[in-house]
Amino acid sequence: MGNEQLTISGDVDPSGSAAVNRLLNDQIIASAWYAESTTSTNTVALDQLDPAKALSSPLPRLFLTDRQTSGRGRRGRDWLSSDQTLTFSILLEPGDDAPQSDLLSLAVGVGIAQSIEFDLAPLRTHIKWPNDVYVGGGKVAGILLETTGVANDRVVVGVGLNVGAPPEMDDSGLAAKVCSLHEATGRITGR
Repeated sequence: MGNEQLTISGDVDPSGSAAVNRLLNDQIIASAWYAESTTSTNTVALDQLDPAKALSSPLPRLFLTDRQTSGRGRRGRDWLSSDQTLTFSILLEPGDDAPQSDLLSLAVGVGIAQSIEFDLAPLRTHIKWPNDVYVGGGKVAGILLETTGVANDRVVVGVGLNVGAPPEMDDSGLAAKVCSLHEATGRITGR
């Protein structure tokens, strides 16, 4: 299924599709790509910056997947996400008055932290500069900002939020424990 605003690939979660349509209807995003499975939402978003592919979809554009098979984090760490992880990227054209990338990463982290605290009160979060959100001593979300030399006026903001279970990760050298919102609260929470 596809149109100018929404492209769907595979058998996606109906509740995810409904959420994307609400974001489009409320004009939070201008377009979206939603796949049952993909390698990495950041990779798909960055691929659309290639001039040969001439991105014609309006921005901001959401890239969402139910399962990510080759995700990446800081320092080249790999991780796989299941359908219990909220994994998405947003392709933005920030403009001249946008914060620098470190501040943009922090702003995204603050937004995620505030959303978690609002939805799961009295749960408390904290942010580890510049791109991790922690709950109860464990990392529940990570943020990865990427650009290319081709379209350096645009940025891809990738987010992984461990909702029902933490992702499978190459955790060699990781100092932090990885956890999920379910582990932190004991409550079942949908993506």
